[in-house]
Amino acid sequence: QIVQAQGELTMLQNASLVLSGGALGDSNGFSRYFPALARQRVDGLWLTNVTIADGGARIGVEGNVFQASQVPRYIARLGTEPAMQGKSFETLEIAQPVAAAAGAGAASPVPASTPYLHFSLQSAGGSGASQ
Repeated sequence: QIVQAQGELTMLQNASLVLSGGALGDSNGFSRYFPALARQRVDGLWLTNVTIADGGARIGVEGNVFQASQVPRYIARLGTEPAMQGKSFETLEIAQPVAAAAGAGAASPVPASTPYLHFSLQSAGGSGASQ
């Protein structure tokens, strides 16, 4: 029984080392990112999709905005959040939104009269599964 208990203790200690070392990503989970995203409100900007993958190593944020100049302001505010410290974004795209064509499955531009722009902000490694 002592040998078995020592073996179990060793396995638990090894598991603890792996988790605390970050080898499996962020062991705190995804929940800390959502309050950070919600706290940083910028008038005229709203999120439509958040992607968190690889234990928080990859983050993607998509949304719409009335003025493109509001996006850098939002990014700067996100940088003040503890959950976002050490995170960096590789790509930022701002464009006219597109809508799926009815029945065809192909995307087509939304009419030019649409008063907002779509933005996509992705960390290195592209997008992952939405959480």
